[in-house]
Amino acid sequence: LWVLLYYSHLTSLTCPLIAQFGKTAGSKKKPFYCYQYMRKMIVVNENKTWDQALDYCRQNYTDLASVLTDREMIVAVRRSWGQDQVWIALRFVVKYWLWISGDALEYEVWSGGQQQCPVEGYYCGALSDKAWINKNCSQKYGFICYKK
Repeated sequence: LWVLLYYSHLTSLTCPLIAQFGKTAGSKKKPFYCYQYMRKMIVVNENKTWDQALDYCRQNYTDLASVLTDREMIVAVRRSWGQDQVWIALRFVVKYWLWISGDALEYEVWSGGQQQCPVEGYYCGALSDKAWINKNCSQKYGFICYKK
């Protein structure tokens, strides 16, 4: 018996598929369960530039946090309550906004409703009042890291 975990970016659910080694599931219906995996987030209330925040998260936790789903957005907003802006792992690189983790930018919650091509220097993403905004990377804010 073996278990293969399948993660769907569309539903943010992880579902194990159960079968016997060397055999396919065929047309038989098999029982399964799904769960939503989400890494734990922590807000660091130290004002740092985006690059300093990235270094701090990587040295003390794991990484700056990406916000990939509605559920993660709710958690990030709740955790950062009381802060005007906090850095997240969003960066503008060669005409595109990207998560530094390499995760696809499928879920988007931009202030104003859509991505902006940033003006010079405003290449870093922050969470502000339930939306993402682009900020000057040299400004200093608190930030959200993934816990170990």
